[in-house]
Amino acid sequence: MRSPFGVALGLAAALALSFLVLPIVAIFVDIPPGRLLDGMNDPAAIDALVVTLKTTLVANLLILLVGTPAAYLIASRSFRAKPLVVTAVELPLVLPPAVAGIGLLAAF
Repeated sequence: MRSPFGVALGLAAALALSFLVLPIVAIFVDIPPGRLLDGMNDPAAIDALVVTLKTTLVANLLILLVGTPAAYLIASRSFRAKPLVVTAVELPLVLPPAVAGIGLLAAF
């Protein structure tokens, strides 16, 4: 017999997985795969993919060059402002995307 915690954990994992899989399934139910692939030849789709790839490349380079050394220093050193720095680093992770987007829009 399984423990109640194990059952609850399994149900929570199944629910989380369904939230990840459901949008993908909905795309293929709504649009047949052949039509979806034909849409990839559209110039707007190609432009969107190119912009996405460029943005991803720049973001990954910035993470590698700035984020990794910063994470190492924060994790390995002790200094007075460390709680403030950790809070500043973690704050974007807990903000709703709309708030972060408005903040970026206001900053730039």
